[in-house]
Amino acid sequence: MRNPFQRLRSLPWVPLLLIAAMTLVIIFGIEMLLGILIQVSNFEQVLQLLFTPPLGLLMIVAIGVGVGAIAVWLLETLRPEIIINSGVLWALIGCLILVTFIRQLLPGFSLVTLDESTLMGMIVGVFLTGRRYWR
Repeated sequence: MRNPFQRLRSLPWVPLLLIAAMTLVIIFGIEMLLGILIQVSNFEQVLQLLFTPPLGLLMIVAIGVGVGAIAVWLLETLRPEIIINSGVLWALIGCLILVTFIRQLLPGFSLVTLDESTLMGMIVGVFLTGRRYWR
């Protein structure tokens, strides 16, 4: 009888955690750029308009899709030796959730929060960008 956890143990967890951390570092850089734009210009009014209720949910999902897409792109670019399949993509989502949770514990402004909308956006972003690896 085969061990059902063998496939989980064989996943490249450390590189996936590093990819997830690098993804959130890129997102942190974008957040810092937005903070500078808010200080310099009237960009805060534009952000308030984008995050009001009619467009707010769509923006949160779009941010999640962007995070997932960036993560898959980094995985393809920086770790070409990893054979990507649906298991690796699901593990990448788990790593993104873990790193987002850790980031949320730190003080400061964050566009990426750990809620249902962002989570659905991350799943869509990862699997939309990595659709050629589903099989």
